[in-house]
This record gives sequence, C-alpha cells and structure tokens, in this order.
Amino acid sequence: MLLVRNIARIIVPVLLAVTLCFLTNTTINQHFHRLSSGIVVKHAHPFDKENTGKPFQEHQHSSSELVLLDQMYNTVFWIYLFILFLIPLLVENEIINFPLVSIFKNPDLYFLRNYRAPPVYSY
Repeated sequence: MLLVRNIARIIVPVLLAVTLCFLTNTTINQHFHRLSSGIVVKHAHPFDKENTGKPFQEHQHSSSELVLLDQMYNTVFWIYLFILFLIPLLVENEIINFPLVSIFKNPDLYFLRNYRAPPVYSY
C-alpha cells in the first residue's frame, strides 16, 4: 500500500499538469476537419490561424492522423486508457483481490454467515 501512495504522489501532480495543458490546448486550438466521407473530425493542436473564419480548417493531415487525433480527444478513449493502466496496479497490490474468505475463518465473525433473523421474544 505504501508503494501505491508513493506512486500516487508522483503521478497525481503530473496528471493534473497534463490535464491542465490538455484543456488549455483544447480551448485555444480546437478546430474541425471534414473527411472525404463527410465525417467531421474535431481535434486541437497549434496551427496557422489566418483561416479562422472558416468552419473547417485547410491544413494537411492524413486520414489516419485525423482519426487518431479524434480518438485522443474522445473521453471514452481516456477512460479506457485510465482503466487499462489502473487495473494492473490494483491487481499487483491486491486491492481488487481482497480475500473475503479470510473474514469467515474468524469465529468471532461467524454471525456474518448466519442468515437467520434474530430471535423474537414473545411476552
């Protein structure tokens, strides 16, 4: 658990800085492209802003670059990456694999397996 905290002390400030830069870039440099199939792709990167009055920008990207840039700005992609990197960290430190069986081996906690209601007293 100490290892997770040490890693978190490093990763959390870095992720906050990256997120701040990401949001700043998105706010300042966001623009749209239209693919040959008619699909509109939104992404952000620094570009020549002399054509900013047009709805779609004219600078060159390949179709694969546009799809990659669109995926990078998709929230589901970031959630997937977060889960992909978080799960091995959690499994390695046995946070997910918490053995519930060890609770039931303790005789003081036997009542947790007893599914009967408490006795009723009649007067």
